[in-house]
Amino acid sequence: MNPTEAAAIAARQVPSQGAFVLDHLAHWVPDEPAASARLDALGFTMAPFSHQVTRAAPDAPPVSAGTANRTIMLRQGYIEILTTTGDTPNARTLKAGMARYVGVHLIAFGLSDPDAETARLQASGFAPLPVVRLEREIETESGAAGHVRFRVLRVPPEAMPEGRVQFCNHLTPENMWQGRWLDHANGATGLGSILIASDDPEEAAERFARYTGRPAVRRDDGAYLLDFDRGSIVVTGQEHAQRLLGAPVPALPCMAAYALTVADLAATRAHLDANLIPHVDKGMAMLVDGGPALGGQIAFIPEGAKAPWE
Repeated sequence: MNPTEAAAIAARQVPSQGAFVLDHLAHWVPDEPAASARLDALGFTMAPFSHQVTRAAPDAPPVSAGTANRTIMLRQGYIEILTTTGDTPNARTLKAGMARYVGVHLIAFGLSDPDAETARLQASGFAPLPVVRLEREIETESGAAGHVRFRVLRVPPEAMPEGRVQFCNHLTPENMWQGRWLDHANGATGLGSILIASDDPEEAAERFARYTGRPAVRRDDGAYLLDFDRGSIVVTGQEHAQRLLGAPVPALPCMAAYALTVADLAATRAHLDANLIPHVDKGMAMLVDGGPALGGQIAFIPEGAKAPWE
């Protein structure tokens, strides 16, 4: 990919004021090498393993966050795997989540103005925490040393029991969306919809509506849809989620599945078949189990199509 195209993709990741987008999600995994091997078999190109640090202020010394990640950069959003590297409050949060199940525990929405979003969350009945400054070292495409820097806005864990639901403000998108990481053997291009299974879908949908500022529309099948400028969330009950997926969901509540758009579904199917990856064909979607190392269910869908649960 040429540098101009990659720069344009990076620039589109930070939403304009007033827009609401899915930015990324994260699998919390205890065994990073095993999770990485699964992602490689599924056909993803991954950025290198990277340790995360925090800073109390832009000029403050870095402090280990106790976590590290690998990312799968897409033309629209990204996914990541997070693992622990130390004993910090952040690491203990990951370990508690993984004790419930290995899989997706984090949803991040894009953010352009942390102050405005903080005020909106406060007005919506949440108690947003101070903005966290996270960063990690990264090698730029030219081979020079660089950094990924972003600000994260969270609410207390008990406010969103489905997992860590937060906002992310990218300060260096050009260092994340590097051209060498944007092409994938499975043809993945973007993050689409997320399926949440809850023991009280009505309450969860109402809470997500207040959190996002977008309405939760109840469908005829009893599920709730929250549609964004980029991406969507569907909230439903355990039995309905399992019927939609044809697979069990982990402990409730949970982030049970997500959809990724692909450039050519036939080519994606060919890659999965060549690598002996079992999948359930649902016509305009293919469902793949993340397996014990990665967790969760992944739906591959053509660009412009909807996930099986949308």
